[in-house]
Amino acid sequence: MATLAHILGPKWHTALARARQSEGGRGKIFIVGFVGVLFWLGVFGVLYRVLSYFRGVEEIGALLAGKLLSLALLSFLSILLLSNVITALSSFFLAKDLDLLASAPVDWLNLYLAKLGETFLHSSWMVALMAVPIFTAYGVIYDGGWAFGFLAITAFLPILIVPGVLGTALTLILVNVFPARRTRDLLSIIAIGAAGGVVLLFRIIGPARRISESPRLHHRSSDSHVSVPTQ
Repeated sequence: MATLAHILGPKWHTALARARQSEGGRGKIFIVGFVGVLFWLGVFGVLYRVLSYFRGVEEIGALLAGKLLSLALLSFLSILLLSNVITALSSFFLAKDLDLLASAPVDWLNLYLAKLGETFLHSSWMVALMAVPIFTAYGVIYDGGWAFGFLAITAFLPILIVPGVLGTALTLILVNVFPARRTRDLLSIIAIGAAGGVVLLFRIIGPARRISESPRLHHRSSDSHVSVPTQ
Protein backbone atom coordinates (compact mmCIF):
# COMPACT_ATOMS: atom_id res chain seq x y z
CA MET A 1 0.00 0.00 0.00
CA ALA A 2 1.25 3.47 -0.93
CA THR A 3 1.93 5.74 1.98
CA LEU A 4 1.02 9.39 2.32
CA ALA A 5 4.53 10.42 1.28
CA HIS A 6 4.26 8.37 -1.94
CA ILE A 7 0.97 10.09 -2.84
CA LEU A 8 2.26 13.61 -2.20
CA GLY A 9 5.70 12.97 -3.71
CA PRO A 10 4.78 13.40 -7.42
CA LYS A 11 3.05 16.73 -6.81
CA TRP A 12 6.02 18.04 -4.85
CA HIS A 13 8.52 16.96 -7.54
CA THR A 14 6.28 18.42 -10.27
CA ALA A 15 6.12 21.78 -8.51
CA LEU A 16 9.92 21.84 -8.10
CA ALA A 17 10.46 20.90 -11.74
CA ARG A 18 8.13 23.65 -12.96
CA ALA A 19 9.87 26.20 -10.76
CA ARG A 20 13.29 25.20 -12.15
CA GLN A 21 12.28 24.97 -15.82
CA SER A 22 10.15 28.10 -16.01
CA GLU A 23 11.77 30.97 -17.87
CA GLY A 24 12.41 33.97 -15.69
CA GLY A 25 11.43 32.02 -12.58
CA ARG A 26 13.75 33.92 -10.27
CA GLY A 27 12.58 37.24 -11.65
CA LYS A 28 8.94 36.33 -11.06
CA ILE A 29 9.71 35.19 -7.54
CA PHE A 30 11.53 38.45 -6.85
CA ILE A 31 8.67 40.56 -8.21
CA VAL A 32 6.01 38.62 -6.33
CA GLY A 33 8.06 38.73 -3.14
CA PHE A 34 8.65 42.48 -3.50
CA VAL A 35 4.93 43.17 -4.04
CA GLY A 36 4.08 40.91 -1.10
CA VAL A 37 6.48 42.76 1.20
CA LEU A 38 5.01 46.10 0.14
CA PHE A 39 1.53 44.77 0.85
CA TRP A 40 2.65 43.54 4.27
CA LEU A 41 4.15 46.92 5.07
CA GLY A 42 0.97 48.70 3.98
CA VAL A 43 -1.29 46.53 6.13
CA PHE A 44 1.11 46.79 9.06
CA GLY A 45 1.29 50.58 8.73
CA VAL A 46 -2.48 51.04 8.69
CA LEU A 47 -3.03 48.72 11.65
CA TYR A 48 -0.15 50.30 13.55
CA ARG A 49 -1.76 53.72 13.34
CA VAL A 50 -5.21 52.39 14.22
CA LEU A 51 -4.00 50.36 17.19
CA SER A 52 -1.83 53.22 18.40
CA TYR A 53 -4.92 55.41 18.48
CA PHE A 54 -6.91 52.68 20.25
CA ARG A 55 -4.23 52.26 22.88
CA GLY A 56 -4.33 55.96 23.62
CA VAL A 57 -8.09 55.84 24.30
CA GLU A 58 -8.77 55.12 27.94
CA GLU A 59 -11.27 52.47 29.13
CA ILE A 60 -12.55 51.37 25.70
CA GLY A 61 -9.29 51.32 23.70
CA ALA A 62 -8.48 47.69 24.50
CA LEU A 63 -12.10 46.73 23.83
CA LEU A 64 -12.03 48.34 20.39
CA ALA A 65 -8.76 46.58 19.54
CA GLY A 66 -10.25 43.25 20.62
CA LYS A 67 -13.37 43.84 18.53
CA LEU A 68 -11.22 44.67 15.52
CA LEU A 69 -9.24 41.45 15.93
CA SER A 70 -12.46 39.46 16.36
CA LEU A 71 -13.86 40.97 13.16
CA ALA A 72 -10.68 40.07 11.27
CA LEU A 73 -10.71 36.47 12.53
CA LEU A 74 -14.42 36.10 11.73
CA SER A 75 -13.76 37.35 8.20
CA PHE A 76 -10.91 34.84 7.88
CA LEU A 77 -13.20 32.02 8.98
CA SER A 78 -15.86 32.94 6.42
CA ILE A 79 -13.33 33.25 3.60
CA LEU A 80 -11.62 29.98 4.53
CA LEU A 81 -14.88 28.04 4.72
CA LEU A 82 -16.03 29.14 1.27
CA SER A 83 -12.55 28.73 -0.22
CA ASN A 84 -12.15 25.21 1.18
CA VAL A 85 -15.54 24.15 -0.16
CA ILE A 86 -14.63 25.27 -3.68
CA THR A 87 -11.07 23.93 -3.55
CA ALA A 88 -12.15 20.57 -2.12
CA LEU A 89 -14.48 20.12 -5.08
CA SER A 90 -11.55 20.42 -7.48
CA SER A 91 -9.18 18.33 -5.35
CA PHE A 92 -11.48 15.43 -4.51
CA PHE A 93 -13.70 15.12 -7.59
CA LEU A 94 -12.31 17.08 -10.57
CA ALA A 95 -8.56 16.40 -10.29
CA LYS A 96 -6.77 14.75 -13.21
CA ASP A 97 -4.96 12.17 -11.08
CA LEU A 98 -8.08 10.64 -9.52
CA ASP A 99 -8.30 7.78 -12.03
CA LEU A 100 -4.66 6.85 -11.44
CA LEU A 101 -4.99 7.02 -7.65
CA ALA A 102 -8.27 5.08 -7.66
CA SER A 103 -6.68 2.23 -9.63
CA ALA A 104 -3.50 2.21 -7.51
CA PRO A 105 -3.09 0.25 -4.24
CA VAL A 106 -3.73 3.30 -2.05
CA ASP A 107 -5.39 3.22 1.33
CA TRP A 108 -8.52 5.39 1.46
CA LEU A 109 -7.34 7.19 4.59
CA ASN A 110 -4.01 8.16 3.02
CA LEU A 111 -5.83 9.30 -0.12
CA TYR A 112 -8.23 11.41 1.96
CA LEU A 113 -5.39 12.96 3.99
CA ALA A 114 -3.43 13.75 0.82
CA LYS A 115 -6.39 15.47 -0.81
CA LEU A 116 -7.23 17.23 2.45
CA GLY A 117 -3.67 18.55 2.72
CA GLU A 118 -3.76 19.70 -0.89
CA THR A 119 -7.07 21.48 -0.27
CA PHE A 120 -5.76 23.01 2.94
CA LEU A 121 -2.61 24.32 1.25
CA HIS A 122 -4.31 25.79 -1.82
CA SER A 123 -7.10 27.51 0.08
CA SER A 124 -5.29 28.76 3.20
CA TRP A 125 -1.94 30.15 2.09
CA MET A 126 -3.30 33.60 1.26
CA VAL A 127 -5.12 33.98 4.58
CA ALA A 128 -2.05 32.77 6.48
CA LEU A 129 0.12 35.39 4.77
CA MET A 130 -2.51 38.06 5.41
CA ALA A 131 -2.50 37.26 9.12
CA VAL A 132 1.25 37.90 9.49
CA PRO A 133 1.15 41.75 9.44
CA ILE A 134 -2.03 41.79 11.53
CA PHE A 135 -0.58 39.77 14.40
CA THR A 136 2.74 41.60 14.06
CA ALA A 137 1.01 44.95 14.54
CA TYR A 138 -0.80 43.68 17.65
CA GLY A 139 2.42 42.25 19.06
CA VAL A 140 4.36 45.48 18.51
CA ILE A 141 1.70 47.84 19.86
CA TYR A 142 0.85 45.79 22.95
CA ASP A 143 4.42 44.61 23.66
CA GLY A 144 3.72 40.92 23.14
CA GLY A 145 7.36 39.88 23.14
CA TRP A 146 8.80 36.72 21.59
CA ALA A 147 6.21 34.50 23.26
CA PHE A 148 3.43 36.31 21.41
CA GLY A 149 4.54 34.81 18.09
CA PHE A 150 4.25 31.21 19.34
CA LEU A 151 0.93 32.02 21.00
CA ALA A 152 -0.43 33.59 17.81
CA ILE A 153 0.61 30.61 15.70
CA THR A 154 -0.90 28.17 18.19
CA ALA A 155 -4.17 30.08 18.31
CA PHE A 156 -4.35 30.63 14.53
CA LEU A 157 -3.73 27.03 13.45
CA PRO A 158 -7.25 25.83 14.47
CA ILE A 159 -8.70 28.75 12.49
CA LEU A 160 -6.97 27.33 9.41
CA ILE A 161 -7.61 23.65 10.05
CA VAL A 162 -11.25 23.64 11.20
CA PRO A 163 -12.66 25.41 8.08
CA GLY A 164 -10.63 23.02 5.91
CA VAL A 165 -12.20 19.94 7.52
CA LEU A 166 -15.70 21.47 7.58
CA GLY A 167 -15.43 22.69 4.00
CA THR A 168 -14.31 19.27 2.78
CA ALA A 169 -17.15 17.56 4.65
CA LEU A 170 -19.67 20.03 3.19
CA THR A 171 -18.32 19.38 -0.30
CA LEU A 172 -18.68 15.61 0.16
CA ILE A 173 -22.30 16.12 1.22
CA LEU A 174 -23.08 18.40 -1.73
CA VAL A 175 -21.54 16.00 -4.26
CA ASN A 176 -23.69 13.17 -2.91
CA VAL A 177 -26.76 15.33 -3.64
CA PHE A 178 -25.71 17.09 -6.86
CA PRO A 179 -23.23 16.15 -9.61
CA ALA A 180 -19.74 17.55 -9.22
CA ARG A 181 -19.87 20.02 -12.11
CA ARG A 182 -23.32 21.24 -11.12
CA THR A 183 -22.05 21.68 -7.58
CA ARG A 184 -19.22 23.83 -8.93
CA ASP A 185 -21.74 26.07 -10.69
CA LEU A 186 -23.79 26.25 -7.51
CA LEU A 187 -20.76 27.23 -5.45
CA SER A 188 -19.86 29.92 -7.98
CA ILE A 189 -23.30 31.45 -7.49
CA ILE A 190 -22.87 31.23 -3.71
CA ALA A 191 -19.50 32.97 -3.96
CA ILE A 192 -21.00 35.82 -5.99
CA GLY A 193 -23.82 36.10 -3.44
CA ALA A 194 -21.32 36.17 -0.58
CA ALA A 195 -19.35 38.96 -2.25
CA GLY A 196 -22.56 40.91 -2.78
CA GLY A 197 -23.48 40.36 0.87
CA VAL A 198 -20.14 41.80 2.00
CA VAL A 199 -20.64 44.89 -0.17
CA LEU A 200 -24.18 45.30 1.16
CA LEU A 201 -22.91 44.95 4.73
CA PHE A 202 -20.43 47.78 4.23
CA ARG A 203 -23.15 49.90 2.64
CA ILE A 204 -25.35 49.33 5.69
CA ILE A 205 -22.57 49.99 8.18
CA GLY A 206 -21.78 53.40 6.66
CA PRO A 207 -25.20 55.10 7.16
CA ALA A 208 -25.65 53.38 10.51
CA ARG A 209 -22.34 54.76 11.72
CA ARG A 210 -23.24 58.26 10.57
CA ILE A 211 -26.62 58.04 12.28
CA SER A 212 -25.01 56.83 15.50
CA GLU A 213 -22.56 59.72 15.40
CA SER A 214 -25.15 62.43 14.73
CA PRO A 215 -26.55 62.68 18.30
CA ARG A 216 -22.98 62.85 19.58
CA LEU A 217 -22.25 65.73 17.22
CA HIS A 218 -25.49 67.44 18.22
CA HIS A 219 -24.54 67.06 21.87
CA ARG A 220 -21.14 68.58 21.21
CA SER A 221 -22.68 71.50 19.35
CA SER A 222 -25.17 72.14 22.16
CA ASP A 223 -22.34 72.11 24.70
CA SER A 224 -20.36 74.59 22.67
CA HIS A 225 -22.99 77.31 23.15
CA VAL A 226 -22.21 79.62 26.04
CA SER A 227 -25.16 80.81 28.01
CA VAL A 228 -25.15 84.53 28.72
CA PRO A 229 -26.74 85.46 32.07
CA THR A 230 -29.50 87.99 31.88
CA GLN A 231 -29.39 91.01 34.10
